[in-house]
Amino acid sequence: KQWYQRRVAITAGDHMRKVKEKLVSKQLVLERTEKVTKSRKMKKLGKKVQQEVLKKRADEKKQMMDSVKRVRKGKQDDDDFEINTTEPESTNKKGDINRKRKAKDSKYGHGGKKKKVPTATL
Repeated sequence: KQWYQRRVAITAGDHMRKVKEKLVSKQLVLERTEKVTKSRKMKKLGKKVQQEVLKKRADEKKQMMDSVKRVRKGKQDDDDFEINTTEPESTNKKGDINRKRKAKDSKYGHGGKKKKVPTATL
């Protein structure tokens, strides 16, 4: 009778261990699925927020460009913009070119490879 009671106790213990493992594995699966669904929802929310931000930026840019066009055409006087519609006075472009040329000449020398003029030897 004792061996039977031990056998029943061991069998019951094995069964309870298997049941417990099964419950733990189900719980882990549930946690994983909840985590995945939560991350999907967050991703969708993030995309939605990003789209709203991009749309807001595009609207602001469009409004800015429209107001700039109006100011340029002279239809609206805005003090917000410091746009000079007249041509800026030209700075001395020739002097800049000459200054650059002088700097390059001092660094590299004048011109490139010289022609080899054949000499007539008789």
